[in-house]
Amino acid sequence: MKLWGKKPEIVAMAVRGQRRLPISPVLIQTLILALFRQSEGVDLEATLVAVDNSAYMINGDHRPNRLQCQHECVNLICSVKTQNPESTIGLMTMACRAHECPRVRVTPAVNQEIGPILLSLHEVNKTPRHTVQFDKAMKVGWMSLKHRMNKNQRPRIVAFVGSPLFVSDEQELVRWGRKLRKNNVAVDVVSFGESPASNTPLLQAFVDAVCKDGNSRLLNLPADKCPPGGLSDALFSSPLLRDPGAQTTGAPQPDLSEFGGVNPEIDPELAMALKLSAQEEKDRREQEVQREKAALARSAAAAKAEEGASNANRAPHAGDGGGDGG
Repeated sequence: MKLWGKKPEIVAMAVRGQRRLPISPVLIQTLILALFRQSEGVDLEATLVAVDNSAYMINGDHRPNRLQCQHECVNLICSVKTQNPESTIGLMTMACRAHECPRVRVTPAVNQEIGPILLSLHEVNKTPRHTVQFDKAMKVGWMSLKHRMNKNQRPRIVAFVGSPLFVSDEQELVRWGRKLRKNNVAVDVVSFGESPASNTPLLQAFVDAVCKDGNSRLLNLPADKCPPGGLSDALFSSPLLRDPGAQTTGAPQPDLSEFGGVNPEIDPELAMALKLSAQEEKDRREQEVQREKAALARSAAAAKAEEGASNANRAPHAGDGGGDGG
């Protein structure tokens, strides 16, 4: 495989022996462009990204923690959604006290820039607290999207849920989902962390109520099921970043997860670089597991040897005591 003259980030991923994250921010931008070279265009949407800023998000099951993984995914989604210069995007935090309402930090009415969203998210990540009020967040999100300036934009909510949900009336949430469907609002839910184990029935019922012609989806990403690249890698290769109409028409799409979602027939060198990077990351993690097992085995052997030596030192004294007693 020739690497001369290629982008530095691709070369860096193809060179073995370098310790680095499998997907860097620069490479994410390259992957986005590769993805949309394969698509027919970017939809005109007004998107509101709803994030989980609860106290559960400091958990480290998704490395380095859920907050950082969510931040990377929000960056990826914003980059994709703003490929169309007429699309707008906003940010809402869903965690708050029970008597409060979720807060829209950046309104999707007119904002077309990624900077304000990432800056606001950075401030939010400093103080994760309270619990997610998912039912209230969907209502606040709809009110924010309802007042968008361009009515030709299709409204969409992308919600990240990484903590258990405490919904007092599940049927009311489903009824609200039907109301969103009636108003042509699409909702994508990314469920990760503790959410897949505790929230899947509730979230699936809500997404089914909202879904219209396949425009809404639930993506379950428990930590043990994520690819080596982490949450953002799984999101990148998921249907959430593709036109929903393209998933239901024509021939079935081939499985490109091995190549990071890039078709090797269109861009073989980029696809091979992604495949090598994923394989190297997998090998590195397996080596770390083997080293940890070896260290535990050595510790157990040392403890056993120390215990044996201690027993051997005690044995003669016990024998001497028995002889004196006789």
